[in-house]
Amino acid sequence: MAKVYISSTYRDLRAEREAAAQAVRRLGHQSIAMEDYTASSEKPLEKCLADVRDCQMFIGIYAWRYGFIPKGYKKSITHLEYDEAVELDIPRFLFLVHEDAAWPTSSVDDDRTMIKALRTAAEEASVVSYFKNCDELSAHISVSLRVRTDSSLADRSEVLPYLCDRSEQEVILMSAFDSLDMNKLRRPFICVIHGEQQECHWEFVQRMRRVLLPKLLKLDGKQASIKEYLPKWDFSSDTIENRLRKLRANLSSELVDNSKADGTEMVEAIIGLRQPVMINYHLPADANFADELQLLDRLIAFFGGWPDLAPGCDLIFSFGIKYKNRQEFSWLEKLMHGKSVEKLRGSIASLEFQKHNLVGVVLPELTSVPCAEVEHWALKHESEFRDMQKVLREIPLIYKRLKSEALPMDQLLDALKVLTNKYCR
Repeated sequence: MAKVYISSTYRDLRAEREAAAQAVRRLGHQSIAMEDYTASSEKPLEKCLADVRDCQMFIGIYAWRYGFIPKGYKKSITHLEYDEAVELDIPRFLFLVHEDAAWPTSSVDDDRTMIKALRTAAEEASVVSYFKNCDELSAHISVSLRVRTDSSLADRSEVLPYLCDRSEQEVILMSAFDSLDMNKLRRPFICVIHGEQQECHWEFVQRMRRVLLPKLLKLDGKQASIKEYLPKWDFSSDTIENRLRKLRANLSSELVDNSKADGTEMVEAIIGLRQPVMINYHLPADANFADELQLLDRLIAFFGGWPDLAPGCDLIFSFGIKYKNRQEFSWLEKLMHGKSVEKLRGSIASLEFQKHNLVGVVLPELTSVPCAEVEHWALKHESEFRDMQKVLREIPLIYKRLKSEALPMDQLLDALKVLTNKYCR
């Protein structure tokens, strides 16, 4: 799924923007448009340009209005969005209202000099399509997005392997996973991922599923991918026993569409899929972790009672545990939070899998990323970039601009998306 930015003036092209958004969503992509904005402290132009930078494709729709020109600028927001997409070389799909189309005079600028200049710039720089109504626009967009293959976008997302400085976690995961071969019993594999909430837990789990685990399982292109399940964690304040019962019901509903199925039935359902299975749980940052870890330990014990898996059947459970971001607290709260997190880290490290006849690992904590690791990541992907010298020159500037020696992964991810949009081949 790609993020697709929809750029145009608003009041005169509301119906066309909605038609474009629907066409984008029908193809399985995410449309990004000003209609979706919520209240924010960001100025409209700053928000718009940031969203352009965050997208993988750009749709420009131009009729006969030039649009609002912000104070201090000589171009409209719509024109500045187009310029940003050109500057970053984001794939652009441009659609112009046909000169013969019936168009209300109220939606035409008295002086069309500037809108004509924008339309001419679009026509000279790119292949454009012309439309007379919403149906034609929708059809053009559908064809254009389909022509651009998904592979190019997939390649770009792989350049962001979520991301740098996760080699320690990957090495520990590989080492723990190797013990499966020495384990005579075919048991579920448990993986616990933890760190502050800004460290992209979900993206790391998805990298595990799409990249790391297929390598460890020696899956080739002809074999099935890893099937993913996301059973709901129970966040209620009920007793541990009742919450455990709900977790079992949620899992059995996901696997066999029967909330009362037992472990044997769930294993049979997994074996019947004939492909590796990954079941992901995510615990919120504001959870009462004393209760959550007790519940987690009981759930792991439940998995330990399952029958052995069939040869060739692999089952991985991952548990993402997030700590609140310390930057949100006062100094006193940071002190108290630090003590509770240290206690939590100890409890996580003491989780036992072998006593439940399982193979498992608690990965090293996900932490913020220093500049040297980002430079190493870029060099590993040198073939993906047009100008490595410029890439290596810009990486330290990210840290200088954000005034930090190590950046949280989600903050770094935003900056590197801009970098890859700018320099990826």
